[in-house]
Amino acid sequence: MSETETSDVEVFDPEVGEIATVHAEPIEPNNPIDDLIDYIGTKQYTDAEKTFNDVMSDRLQDVLDQAKVKLSGQVYNNVDDEEEVDDEELEVEIDDIETYEEEPEN
Repeated sequence: MSETETSDVEVFDPEVGEIATVHAEPIEPNNPIDDLIDYIGTKQYTDAEKTFNDVMSDRLQDVLDQAKVKLSGQVYNNVDDEEEVDDEELEVEIDDIETYEEEPEN
């Protein structure tokens, strides 16, 4: 669909009590990373900074929301914390894999 095309969408109009056809422009998804790259490429550094700050803020908020859900699950639902992998255990597992790969097959 090009930008000039419109699509007909049927919606229920509660005031009339009937289904009406509405002509609507297609909505293009907003990709802030593409916008950031475009701003940097066109040397619009003020817009790039704002977009970068918005992206980082959104990602930070997502991480905080996930932490809140995890913490509330632990507090109110007695959900156990995920198993923590010890660095030494991880090294042993890596050594086991390397040893397995080095052994010749009979």
